[in-house]
Amino acid sequence: MKKLFIIGTVISAFLLVGLIPLNMFVVDFPEWVIWIPAVILAAVNVLRIVKSDEKRAVKIIAPIVSAILIAAAWGGAYCNPYWGSTLTRRENITKDYDTVLTYSQAQEDMEEMLHWVNKDHPAFYNGRPDYFEKAYGEALARLSKDDEITVNDLYREMQTVLSTLSDGHTTAYVLYNEEHYLKTIAERRAQGYTLESINAKTVAELFEENRGLFSFDAESWGIENLSGKLTSKEGLAFLGIDADGASYTWVNESGERLTETYTSADFVTYAEYVKYNEAYMTNESETESFASYKIDKELDLAVLTLTECIYNDEYIASLRDMFTEVKAQGINNVAVDLRGNGGEDSRVANEFIRYLDIDSYKVDTTEQRLGVFMVSQDDAVMENEKYADLTFFGDVYLLTDATSFSSAMLFAQYIKDNDLGTIIGEPPGNDPNGYGDIATFRLDNSGIYISVSTKKFLRASGDATDKLVMPDIECDGEAAMDMLMETIG
Repeated sequence: MKKLFIIGTVISAFLLVGLIPLNMFVVDFPEWVIWIPAVILAAVNVLRIVKSDEKRAVKIIAPIVSAILIAAAWGGAYCNPYWGSTLTRRENITKDYDTVLTYSQAQEDMEEMLHWVNKDHPAFYNGRPDYFEKAYGEALARLSKDDEITVNDLYREMQTVLSTLSDGHTTAYVLYNEEHYLKTIAERRAQGYTLESINAKTVAELFEENRGLFSFDAESWGIENLSGKLTSKEGLAFLGIDADGASYTWVNESGERLTETYTSADFVTYAEYVKYNEAYMTNESETESFASYKIDKELDLAVLTLTECIYNDEYIASLRDMFTEVKAQGINNVAVDLRGNGGEDSRVANEFIRYLDIDSYKVDTTEQRLGVFMVSQDDAVMENEKYADLTFFGDVYLLTDATSFSSAMLFAQYIKDNDLGTIIGEPPGNDPNGYGDIATFRLDNSGIYISVSTKKFLRASGDATDKLVMPDIECDGEAAMDMLMETIG
């Protein structure tokens, strides 16, 4: 009998603890599964107390240890924002946009989306917001009336719900097996054209008609997201635009317009798109690092181009190499180009600031949603562990645009709120008093992905009243480099 209690305890405890990494790294399953080994372990301990002839100490200690394991497993399932997420698992594709779903399948995916937002988003800590509840009910009602529901229809309806949060990080997105891109885009851009309108509606007008389909803090970020949809057949379908007969009007700097009408055949796979545009595309994106720099001795300027906020050995080495050359050549101006940077890891900003002559600086504070708990981080000042051998005493500049997002915005916020440099360009695309630090989930029936914010961020400077991180020198994002040259010249 004693051996049976030991074996039962070991197996159920192993299963209980093992389910957490199994869910995180291997396969998704609902939180309630954790209760199966938990109940078994509890039952074993009750029987041990009632029927076992073990020593009293064992009868006391074993249940206490088991209770601790059960509590830890409960926390790992119900208070872990990444339970069920794709964080550590290989991503799978979304079903094709025109794949037909039953209403039951669509409803299940909507309910799954609601579950993850309820569990992880800080705005839901005190209950589901009324405006979200209303939008959710309306979306389900529309789906129930559809004669046919496609993945695209479900994607649209999910966005009508998630967009009510005004949170650019909490959004649905798709990873189709093959998207079909308008083959002439690279050619027209190389000729100096930009897209002005589709079917006689400007990009701004299209955004006003479809703003409820996009998640954004800043309207500029919503427009950028819509603009991205205009380049593919699947993106047009999301906007309710038929690729067959779509009329695109392009305009160049001279005001000359070119109108072309396309068919579905003009939208090709990415491989075909690259082949078609060989003459207009370069291989720079394939060979150039996400963190690269150039130094112009004549202009007394070093420019770090950061296309992603990735904190790794490559980034750390690039910064050290740049500031080593800056010191050796006596450069007095350093700029960081964050245009088009969608963010990722906020530590890139902290690492850069280590080269500046400052002992400490204000940082943002957060409120982390952990299931039934909300954990606040109140320390708003960070000690700066300076690189004394390479401290830079010159002027710092940041170039930003509407697509500088998340950690790129935070980079600009630290520079702005601590008076560490000058920001040139457009405001970054999200609110410094907004949400972020996402968990990502793939919905079972459609394969649609949703990203859900798990933190509420509070700006480093509590005195700032601007909704966005406003540049010191405002200009069009594309003109930011020219404005930098003019400023330091």
